Amino acid sequence: MFASAAEALDRFLARWTAGAAHRAVFVVLAAAVLVAAAAWYASANLGINTSTRDMISEDVPFRQNDLAFDAAFPQFQKQVIVVAEAGTAEQAESLATDLAEAMATRSDRFEEVRVPDVDPFLRRNALLYLSVDDLYDLSDRLAGAQALLAALAADPSLRGLFGVLADGFDAFVEDGTTPPVELAAVLSAMADVVDAQVAGDETLLSWRSVLGGQTLGDGAGRTLIAAQPVLDYGSLAPAGAALREIRALAAELQAEAGSDASVRITGGPALETEELATVTDGAAQAGVISLALVSLLLVLGLRSWRVIVAVLVTLLSGLILSLGFAALTIGSLNLISVAFAVLFIGLAVDFGIHYSLRQREALASGCDRTSALATAAASVGRALSLSALCAAIGFLSFVPTDYRGLAELGIIAGASMVVALLANLTLLPALMTLLRSGGPTVVRHAPASDGLARLMAGGYRVILVAAAVLAVAAAIVVPALRFDVNPLNLQDPDAPAVATYLDLASSSRTTPYRIQILADDLPAAEALAEDIALLDTVDYTLSLASFVPADQDEKLLVIDDLALFLLPVLSPPQPLAAPDAAARREISDRLRSTIADYVASGIGGEAAEQAARLSGALFRLVDRAADPDAALASLEDRLTRLLPVMLDDLSLAMQAEPVGLETIPDRLVRDWLSPQGQARLDVVPVEDVSATEAMRDFADSVQSVYADATGSPVIVTEASRAVARAFLEATIITVLVITAVLAVLFRRLGDVLLALLPLGLTGLYTIAVAVVLGLSFNFANVIVLPLLFALGVSSSIHLVMRRRAEGGAAAALRSSTPRAVLFSALTTVASFGSLAVSAHRGMSSMGILLTIALTITVATTLLVLPALMHWLEQRSAARRSGAQHAGGRP
Repeated sequence: MFASAAEALDRFLARWTAGAAHRAVFVVLAAAVLVAAAAWYASANLGINTSTRDMISEDVPFRQNDLAFDAAFPQFQKQVIVVAEAGTAEQAESLATDLAEAMATRSDRFEEVRVPDVDPFLRRNALLYLSVDDLYDLSDRLAGAQALLAALAADPSLRGLFGVLADGFDAFVEDGTTPPVELAAVLSAMADVVDAQVAGDETLLSWRSVLGGQTLGDGAGRTLIAAQPVLDYGSLAPAGAALREIRALAAELQAEAGSDASVRITGGPALETEELATVTDGAAQAGVISLALVSLLLVLGLRSWRVIVAVLVTLLSGLILSLGFAALTIGSLNLISVAFAVLFIGLAVDFGIHYSLRQREALASGCDRTSALATAAASVGRALSLSALCAAIGFLSFVPTDYRGLAELGIIAGASMVVALLANLTLLPALMTLLRSGGPTVVRHAPASDGLARLMAGGYRVILVAAAVLAVAAAIVVPALRFDVNPLNLQDPDAPAVATYLDLASSSRTTPYRIQILADDLPAAEALAEDIALLDTVDYTLSLASFVPADQDEKLLVIDDLALFLLPVLSPPQPLAAPDAAARREISDRLRSTIADYVASGIGGEAAEQAARLSGALFRLVDRAADPDAALASLEDRLTRLLPVMLDDLSLAMQAEPVGLETIPDRLVRDWLSPQGQARLDVVPVEDVSATEAMRDFADSVQSVYADATGSPVIVTEASRAVARAFLEATIITVLVITAVLAVLFRRLGDVLLALLPLGLTGLYTIAVAVVLGLSFNFANVIVLPLLFALGVSSSIHLVMRRRAEGGAAAALRSSTPRAVLFSALTTVASFGSLAVSAHRGMSSMGILLTIALTITVATTLLVLPALMHWLEQRSAARRSGAQHAGGRP
């Protein structure tokens, strides 16, 4: 019954192909109309979704937690982070403030723009957020610098600065007293600025850092802007216009901020835009390379331009039809399915190779062209159908899993296998008829085929033993396989948004790898914060309650004392006018003279070394300058330009008032309390958690306290587990379904095992090679093993079915099938291997691993499988011989 069904299928395929050949003009015209329609529809409707979060189904718990947080605090969705950097914190803040103001005027590009670090409320109460010890230390430093501050507030120039220092050195010499240690820091910073000017660098003196350390702001010279861009979903890059606007505005402002100023952009929209560009460029480049290599291999394998043209036209037609199907059913490609075109080229061309070589074999046996087309379909059509079915199974195996990214690829690619099969059994014979393609005949007993048969006859035992030894060795190293859970590691590390993101991750203050908790209310968030803060992986937590400083009464008393002696000197009635060139030369000479007297006095102290260093730097700057007056004027600007910022900081900080939840501005409250009263709790890691293990430990430890936590570390960790489960489920589904299909079609356990055993070896070898080469599995290349079983079985099917048709392995090895298997595998390797050139490391790793896997598949299919066939036939022959011998005994 099964044999008759198979024969009926063969007859149907022969009639179908013969019909396509007889109606070749109609078939080609109809195909052209369909292809044109599919091309138009795909170009108008097929987009690209670059979201890595959307790669996992929304139904899994961690995605539900993420969506709940986004609903409560939508302002953090699709947020662009602009990093303004300069030589000093003051310059960075000024650049960020100016840029944010410019961005805010472009309401068509940005919904909201904020600079959290320069919020007026936080600046006014900055001293309250210090620890009591740090505040007392700052108070002592400012008290020691009172005279300096008074002089600078009254005369913010080189005259005022050098004058108060000269007066101080005269007093130290006269009284024989040692200068305060704070003076050494001022002198050292000033000497650095003078040395930088001599060297030609544009360095300014940061008075905030000199007098207050980092207590009045971020001394790192970096300020962040948080912006929500207006997204244009009609564009492939929705945030593209907003990002271009930021770069244009920044270019105008950077020059004013100094040569060392820079503006970098990161955040979700920037990362997605860069990844889109990297992926599309890589896919386009890989597609061109793939088509070129496949064409070259077709020339070598088919050696007929008519056949090659027919195969390539069929291939491109199937690709366009498949893209139209993708636009119709899915609507967009994701960061994995965007590689579909390359996968299709590598797989669909196999059908054309097997069909055209079998047609040429029929021509060589004496058939006319039309009969050869029908004979080829009858002899290889069943194997092609089975191969297409198995490939579709491999792709579709991800559909039942939570890995939506690969499920979408599976739907598109699975359907494309049907498209490829129909195209090669319909359009290809029609094109071959119109092109009158037949090509040179094929000699059935080609030397290469005879060589493979002779190799099996004499060396099959060596091949099997070698395969077994390699399998044992591979099994030993397989447990060392690694899985990289961070999707950021799939992107080009040199891409600006990626490099900036990783740079921010290196600091606990700016790390984007924070875990967010959506608590029912603020008391619940505070209770969780107490428990979570005890974890070894946690540096600190933040909630709305964190904006209420501790020990306020004591701190306010200290601030009040500071205000009593600082506020009067920070606000002089009328600062002096800037000095002229003569006054600058005079005060510079006086300072160097007093420093010389001070150093000669032998009083010593930490300030002596820095004073001598400053004097030497001034000598190199002024005495060796072509224009001393210009040099001193420039020095005055470098030393005093940022002075007003520090004086304003201090004046504002003296106005601190008691802070309670009720006094926190609404603009801050809304970032920590939702309209429904839910409270946000941020958990910051104690170390950089960019590495897989550190991120997993951080996420797991916080989830052990609160299971419904979200944020990048949790999402990445849980997504990796979802992908691992999907990988296992898809592999099991692929193996079970393909085994069942082979069992139904072959009806022989031996043939089923023959088709599957090389695949098992290939999977084992592939993992071992990946471990040895230091390759890791990731969100993109995890498709390799399920796809390997689906694709690798195709070659096995062709050889096993040809062996059955020819009645033995030797005859099968002398046919066109091994050549077809070899060249179809080479075209697939060439196509998939082209992905390796992509700058996107996910796509590149997919190409590398698929190349490795398919190269190993060629070896196992053309060496191990024939060796197994020969071994089985030898055993069968031995048993028959033994039975005959036993039956012939008297």
